[in-house]
Order: sequence, then C-alpha cells, then structure tokens
Amino acid sequence: MMPKKRARRGDTFPKELGANIRLWREERRLTQRELSAAARYDLAQLSCVEGGKAVPRADALRRIADVLDVSLDRLCGRPSFTAGEAETGSRSADRLLSVGNIAIAEELRDLRQRLERMEAWRVSRTARPRSST
Repeated sequence: MMPKKRARRGDTFPKELGANIRLWREERRLTQRELSAAARYDLAQLSCVEGGKAVPRADALRRIADVLDVSLDRLCGRPSFTAGEAETGSRSADRLLSVGNIAIAEELRDLRQRLERMEAWRVSRTARPRSST
C-alpha cells in the first residue's frame, strides 16, 4: 500500500490579507461594522476575509484600502520595494518610504489631521456671534 500524499500547503495570501486588514482596521480604531459600512462591503463577508477564508474582489479590496487609508501593496503584504530594486537602488516615487519612515509618515498624517480639526474648530468659534451680557 502506497503512503498518502501529503497535502500541499495552501495559499497563504487569504490569511495574510485578512490579518493585514484586521491590523489596519484595529490601528484605525474601526470596528468590522464601521469598516464594512464605510467600504460598502458585507459585514459577514468582511469577517470571512479577516479570518482568511475569503478574498474580496478587486473593487471591494480597493474600497477597503481607501477607507483604511493604506495602499493596496501594503494591505496585501507586499514589501516597500522588490529585492531587485534594492540591489540596483532604483525605486519609483511611490516607494520612497522605507519601513522605518512609514511610521513617521503616518504620524505626520495624523498630526496634519489633528491640526485641520483644530483649525476648523477655531474658525467655527470665531464665526459665532458672541452673546452680549
């Protein structure tokens, strides 16, 4: 009797994608319900995607990435640049950030958003007529 063939290792992309979506969602402090509503994607399907049991269509994946404010490359787990680009030093403009600088760029984006909210609040305060007492 011949031994059974070992099952091939399954594609790891669905699990990696699901883990990345969950990571970015939690980083943005969103619930699955909030993400599914903002991305116009079914909540049950999003749960399956985060669990590594499904992969969304390209248009849905793009909407999810947009809501999470992350590139499709990063959401899918692609490195900032390929090994060949690292050896030759050639990178396109959208891949200039190294892994260490990504955290800095994200922090700067968050600070810009906070400044915009503060400015909007300041403008709304100065636009209100003051009550006379």
